[in-house]
Parts: sequence; C-alpha cells; structure tokens
Amino acid sequence: MKSLSVRLLLSSLLLAPCAVAQSDADLAAQLTRLMEWWPGEYDNHEQIVRQSGGGLSENVEKPFLRLHTVMRPLTAIALGEHLLLLTEYQHNRPVDQRRRRLLAISVDKQARALRVTQWDTTQALDTAQAVDAATLKPLGPACDVLLHYVGGQFEGGTLPSSCHGPNGFWHVDFVIGPRYFWQREREMDRKGKVLSELAPGAGDAWYEESKARLFSCEVHENPDGIMAQTKYLTTIHLHDQGGEADIAWPDGRTLTFTIHERAFTSPPDREYPLFRIHEKGKTVPIAYAYAVDGASRFGLNLGWFYIRCYAEGDSSSVEDRMRPKAR
Repeated sequence: MKSLSVRLLLSSLLLAPCAVAQSDADLAAQLTRLMEWWPGEYDNHEQIVRQSGGGLSENVEKPFLRLHTVMRPLTAIALGEHLLLLTEYQHNRPVDQRRRRLLAISVDKQARALRVTQWDTTQALDTAQAVDAATLKPLGPACDVLLHYVGGQFEGGTLPSSCHGPNGFWHVDFVIGPRYFWQREREMDRKGKVLSELAPGAGDAWYEESKARLFSCEVHENPDGIMAQTKYLTTIHLHDQGGEADIAWPDGRTLTFTIHERAFTSPPDREYPLFRIHEKGKTVPIAYAYAVDGASRFGLNLGWFYIRCYAEGDSSSVEDRMRPKAR
C-alpha cells in the first residue's frame, strides 16, 4: 500500500503543471479550440516517404502503414454536444477501412482535462444523421482518453493498465495540433510487456499524420503539345498529403496526378507542395514541380498536358465559374 501511495503521489505531481492550473474557463476555451482543430483529413504519407528512402523510391509500408484518418463533426445526436466520427483506412484505399469510431468530447472538471469517450460503430453517418444505438459498441469508461493542453497542443491517452484488450491492456496516445494528429497504440500484458502495436517493431513510435487540404485541379490537353491551343479535358479532386487522381488520357493511357507535402529535413522548417504527373503504376514521374509552402494555387504546363490546381474554397476554378450564381 505504501508503494501504491507513493506512485499516486508522484502521478499527481507529474500532472500538476498541466492539470491544476486549468480553470473552468480554460477548459471551456480548450474544448472550443479542439473542435476547431481536430475535424479534417489526416495522412502520414510523408512518414511513408521517409521510411521508404525518400525521393522516387517505391513506397514501403513497414513498420508504418499508410494511414488516412477522416474526422467529421456530427450534430443532432443525443450522445453529446461535441461529437466526431473517426473513419480510418489503410494503404491509401478508402475501401480498406481499418475502423469507424464515434468520439464524444467533454470537459472533465475533476481530471482538469478534456475527456474523449469512444464507441466503435458500423454505421456510416453524415453530419446530421441520428445514430442507431444497435450499431454502437462502447469501449467503456476505462478506455476514455484524457487530453491536456500542453505547449500549444493537446496531449493525452488512456490511463495505464485500465483499458482491457483481447490479451491484456490496450493503451492509446494522441497528440493533436492545428495541422497534425499523431497517434500510437499497443497492447501490453500485466507485466508491461508489449504484445502488439500499431507499428510492429517501431519501438512505440508515433504515426505522424498531417492535416490534408482538398484541391480541385483543371486538366487541359493538346495532342500536338501546342500550349496556346490546349483545351479543357476534366477536373479532378484530391488532397495534398499524397492524394492521387487518375486521368483517362485521349491517347489511351491512364495518367496519375499526385500532390504531397515535401519536407527536406526532419523536423522541417518548411514544407513545400510537390505535384507530379506519371503514367499509372510507374514511380518515376513524367514531370514534377514545387510550390511555395501554403500555396493555394499552382500549376504545371507541358504543352500537351496542362493542369491548374485550386485549394477548396478558391472561387477561381472552372467548376466554380460554371456553377449558377445564387440570386
């Protein structure tokens, strides 16, 4: 009992800097901030590029898998005022879904933290759809995640040896910032031995997902390569964290256009949008180019292939110009 009391005392001292200082107003503001930051799409494409050797290397998904996470806010649901639907898929394939989970975020005044309560669900939900309780599988209070605002980001996880997994205790950690969502998870036995982890053999390392921006890109073509005579072909939609879109080219080929954020150092000082065009299935591109970090517009003109990309919400795209104006 004495050793347990000492451990509890040490735990309280470790929590003191981030927990005791949080007033009710602080926690309410943090909840608002988290609900501003967390929704969106996230992808660890850059992490896969680095573990594969960088550059034009073929992607290797060991120990980290390519992971894409979509966090969508939900409304009009009785489970809580602040709800998010987490949908996660692997290998950049939406059909290869790993899990779908409902998250309810609330202020926990006793813990001086934000509490994330979780349910697994098989229901595909839109933002205003009621939840069918029969589709929900609660993870239970022991699997709640407690988040603290530390150093300009949210950090936290499940409490040690609390959330039961199939063969031991399941533990998850989150880090959430304005442009990133990092996570790690593992299962341990009662002695603390790791039984399984999301990235096997990575030494409890993080899945480093960055927030994706959505782009619409107008594609133009000219079979003779005459830039002044290119004509509109199609519009594609993709995100900038390794998003891809196939283009049926008039000569019978299938081309693939890709956008991703390229950091030349880790940790990066700057991240540049890199966009490239290649024949489907080939890793070496026909052409590629960079844009200044944060750019909402960029393009590539090869004469026979001409593309202009606009971040979501930019009113300069062909589709936006052709859309009937509200009266």
